[in-house]
Amino acid sequence: MIFSHSEAEGMTDEQLAVLSHEGCEDAFSLLVSRYTGIIRRQVALYRSVRLETEDLEQEGLVGLLAAVRSYQESGGASFRTYASLCIRRRMLSAVRRSAAGSPPLP
Repeated sequence: MIFSHSEAEGMTDEQLAVLSHEGCEDAFSLLVSRYTGIIRRQVALYRSVRLETEDLEQEGLVGLLAAVRSYQESGGASFRTYASLCIRRRMLSAVRRSAAGSPPLP
């Protein structure tokens, strides 16, 4: 699905998550741009000696993708709340793996 910039800007995160889940790359790109600030704030909290900033940012993006794939509106949480949790958990897991000397997950 392709939509205009003005149409996309008017969509909620929940609507974009549904479209992203259905395979709309434009919707996912817009979610990434909306969540970049959240990811960077989390990176600042979990930065470690063994992990590069870029690695943590990538983990955050994987967390966002996981949120898109598993989000259910019936769960009662907003997409923002759910995605923030998925992003945070993915980064924490990476930091813990790094501290334990384990190789990163694929």
